[in-house]
Amino acid sequence: MTNYQLHYFVALLLTSLTTFGLGLFALFLPRRKHIHSIFGLYSLAIAGWSLLQLLLMFIENRALGEIVVRICHVPILLIPAFFLHFIWRLVALRPLDSLVLINYCVCLAFMAILPSRLFIAGASPSPYLTSNRLPGLFTDPGPLYIWHVSWFVMIA
Repeated sequence: MTNYQLHYFVALLLTSLTTFGLGLFALFLPRRKHIHSIFGLYSLAIAGWSLLQLLLMFIENRALGEIVVRICHVPILLIPAFFLHFIWRLVALRPLDSLVLINYCVCLAFMAILPSRLFIAGASPSPYLTSNRLPGLFTDPGPLYIWHVSWFVMIA
């Protein structure tokens, strides 16, 4: 494992472990409020993304890599939706329903095109993560991927 791969591995592992623990803590608080559930789901989405991204470092089969890349994007697509919902609840803005509902609808629209090559073209070895021991697959974005990135940045 190269130095770069080691740092990438440790960062993803720590992210997945800490956000998973934080998510479970928020979901199972004894006096749970709705905002705790949203934050817990937000944290679990981050944990899911980082764990699946970590898994991609070790997959050699490109067909399997494409499946994992698409599955990895389910929590990635949920992160901005949960983030906006959490922040909206945190600062108690009203009306909650319209913008949050639009955000979840955009998230579902991206999930609908997730299986197509228009969203994700495939998975290929990353020049930074590939070595003689690790394949290090990474996402090849499709032509509609830029719209997801734009939405993610706009919401964040």
